[in-house]
Amino acid sequence: MRAMPREIAACGRGCNRDAYSGVTQPHCANPENTIWLCDTDAAIRKRRSEGAPVIAVSHAGNASEELMGTPWLVLSPEALTPEFLSEVYCRHHSLPLIVTETSRCLLRELTTADYPALSKLQQENAGNPEGCFFPADINVSKPTSPDNPTPIPGQLPAPDRHAEWKDFLANYIAHQYPFFGFGLYAILNKASGEFMGIAGFAQIMEENFSGDRAFQSALTCSDHKSGEVIGATPDKSLCAEVSYSLLRQFQYQGYAKEVLRALMAYGREEGGFGRFVARIRPENTASLALARRCGVVVEYLSRKR
Repeated sequence: MRAMPREIAACGRGCNRDAYSGVTQPHCANPENTIWLCDTDAAIRKRRSEGAPVIAVSHAGNASEELMGTPWLVLSPEALTPEFLSEVYCRHHSLPLIVTETSRCLLRELTTADYPALSKLQQENAGNPEGCFFPADINVSKPTSPDNPTPIPGQLPAPDRHAEWKDFLANYIAHQYPFFGFGLYAILNKASGEFMGIAGFAQIMEENFSGDRAFQSALTCSDHKSGEVIGATPDKSLCAEVSYSLLRQFQYQGYAKEVLRALMAYGREEGGFGRFVARIRPENTASLALARRCGVVVEYLSRKR
């Protein structure tokens, strides 16, 4: 690849995505939409100090540069797809990504504004933890302070469940999607924008590996030191655990089947997943039937006592 200019601009919102054309100062009508491509440490520091999103560019002419200080790195212009630039823009500005869609629904990353609907979903699934977003054991001990003194035995205060759930949601949004690249998503009605439920990947596993493995999107950039392209080749040994749950008012209308099939197609294409599993209780006959129709392997959970 030819040597790159010191820094050039691209746009995450459609103004200019031909950032490798050799035009060193492409025009963007709105500077807030600009994403900077930098190939020197000094340029990265400068643009980051201005609060702008930066993609580091590695090439043969800048091997001595560390290219640190930004989460994004590319080795070739082919990586600068509209989807990748949109992801960089959204991550920088803390905006939720639209993951995939069906004829009637959108799947997007969760936001804190989804809390009331998630709380309602939790209440409707009080006897079915697999249909909930918030873990049953979310309550953890907190450090003592003047505002949170050590409780007296026998006089333990009732936990503030809503505060804990809100904290959990905020932490999930901040860390799950950027770090792992997968998670549970909001199901939205395309026509009305209503929150209908959740669906997504609860965990990613290798078929012969006792542990979790992070979702590797085909959009993931390369390691500039080793030159290894991460996530470009689908790894069919990966197995994804899928999870889905709809609010009662949206059940038995074909939405779950529609969303699950779109989710699996997205997982195959972007994550290279070769197999999908779901953990379901034997008495949950509707979920069992749906999983089997869509080709999901069922792992039975113990019956409720």
